[in-house]
Amino acid sequence: MKIAAAQSIVTNDVAENSRTICALIRQAALQGARLVNFCEGDRDNPDYDIPLKKARPWRQTARQGEIYTDKQVDAE
Repeated sequence: MKIAAAQSIVTNDVAENSRTICALIRQAALQGARLVNFCEGDRDNPDYDIPLKKARPWRQTARQGEIYTDKQVDAE
């Protein structure tokens, strides 16, 4: 089973957030994913300091694709 991880910008506009999330789910499905993991949270919550201020820059580097290239497997 293919699993996708998705990250979107969370805004105060719930309808826009919903449209963005639906678009990401469609995109993942078109690429064969059967499950999509979203890890968004409330930006003002101090509990999310590490994920938003420390992990987010790392995820941006990871999205460039070079970090996990040697660890990728084809599960099909």
